Amino acid sequence: MLIDTETINNTIKNLIKKKTRWDDEKVDEFFNRTKTLSKSIYEMVCEIEGIASYTELAREFSETTGIPFSENICGEIKEIIPRRHIKAAYNGSERYYVWHPLAVKGIPDKSDIYMLSLDVFVRLSGMSWDIKATQENVKDRLLGILKEAVRQKATDVHLYPILGKSIYRLAFRILGDLHDIDTLEYDSGKSLISLIINWAKQYTPSLKVDDVRRPQDARIEVTKEEIGSDLDIRVSTIWKHNMKDADIVMRLLYKTELTDVSLETLGFNQKHSQMLNAAVSRNRGIIIVTGATGTGKSKTVNTLLSMVSRTKNVLTVEDPIEYILPHGRQFQTIEWEDTAEKKILSTSFSEFARAFKRHDPDVIFIGELRDKETVDTAMHLAKTGHLVFGTLHASRATMIPEILVEDYGIGKDVVADNLLLGVNQVLVKRLCDKCKTASCMEKLPEWTKALRLGNIAELNKLQGKTLYFANTSKHYVCQCSMFSREGKILLSKGYSDRTLLAEIFEFFPGIFVDGTISSFKIEEKFISSGNILTDAIEKTQAGLIEIGALKTLL
Repeated sequence: MLIDTETINNTIKNLIKKKTRWDDEKVDEFFNRTKTLSKSIYEMVCEIEGIASYTELAREFSETTGIPFSENICGEIKEIIPRRHIKAAYNGSERYYVWHPLAVKGIPDKSDIYMLSLDVFVRLSGMSWDIKATQENVKDRLLGILKEAVRQKATDVHLYPILGKSIYRLAFRILGDLHDIDTLEYDSGKSLISLIINWAKQYTPSLKVDDVRRPQDARIEVTKEEIGSDLDIRVSTIWKHNMKDADIVMRLLYKTELTDVSLETLGFNQKHSQMLNAAVSRNRGIIIVTGATGTGKSKTVNTLLSMVSRTKNVLTVEDPIEYILPHGRQFQTIEWEDTAEKKILSTSFSEFARAFKRHDPDVIFIGELRDKETVDTAMHLAKTGHLVFGTLHASRATMIPEILVEDYGIGKDVVADNLLLGVNQVLVKRLCDKCKTASCMEKLPEWTKALRLGNIAELNKLQGKTLYFANTSKHYVCQCSMFSREGKILLSKGYSDRTLLAEIFEFFPGIFVDGTISSFKIEEKFISSGNILTDAIEKTQAGLIEIGALKTLL
């Protein structure tokens, strides 16, 4: 019996249409997308998308083509081709039993073919790859990975292929370090990759799941009911040169309420806390928090916003909303698909910020100052009598004026009149109070000579002092140790959570009277008040961090 590709494809499309009630256009779009993603489209339909079971697909194919559906195999089994067919001899003839439509291809013409349930096929063929288990458990497995990441307080989940070894590696970033968690069989890794991409498509209409040439970003939302914690996941996908294997990183953004969080618990010292408390009481101007990705900028700003008087209207636009303000009105940037015009539309930070002007605001938080239009809008809001908060990617607080003027074209006078405060922060591992060990620092490490900071001479304060270090003995068990789900110790971290190293500079118009915006020149004007190195040295002396944490300032 000759079954052509068109018949197989139409059978799958008909089943999709029956199960989803989509129109032909949407069915075709889904079909073409999944076909591009996987050589085995029945895996995409049944295993990943959950649209139908393999048995339903087999019965649909049986009805469409007239190929009989059998509950069992008749005759003596002569040949087993795993994942494809079983050949049996019955009454002098040969019969082929298959469990999915694509397995029909390659069977000799005019052969007797029967559709078989997956259960029976697996039982009789001894198929090593348990597709049914994969079908039912692939999403459960991903949710299990996310649950474990939450349990370990991971910030990122990495899933990537090891080329030439036919395996995928799973790793978590915990307390800033990347740890190998598991090694997956190639098929399992591919299934998880496909699931993540298709899942992300539901929340990111602009994601082109059939484009394996360009890196892409997307997002996924996971609820507390699914894994025990509300997550907004940022997905970054980069395909390998063979265009078959993808490298995925998922950044886990925890949606939490700001309960029992203060500037002190974040890691700000007393002087910094006083400066920030004073700034929050201001009525106009802009406060900018800087730092690399993942250094806690949003948490700092949201903690400040939670301190704003309830008599003020606090409006925020974020991507995503990570922290729930007790009395703020929070908005998230939106992306959607206009099906009529076949366009991907979105609302930007600047659009929300402009709309806020007519929404009777007192305090405004613009989640990311990422383009000229957004920066212009933020500075305009500050000029017109609002207190504005924003975040910016910069390695030092003294770089803020230079970036605003040279990168975004803001006038020097506008910066001088409206920039109130610049905050820069990094996250470092905090020593575990239970197991940290003391040792005399007789000589500073050689790498400290590479620190490029104005007050580098202050490091000499540490020489000859008793400092504290992490106890990372493999055999030492402490409350900070990392355990597997089975209770096996994975490693003794020696650290308990993370804390901030910060610098905060208050910008007065007089600082810019000579027209200076150079980060280096501004640094000289603030050197007497200390910078981020001063905070790092104080925390090292206090035994909160070890001297190795200062490497983050290199």
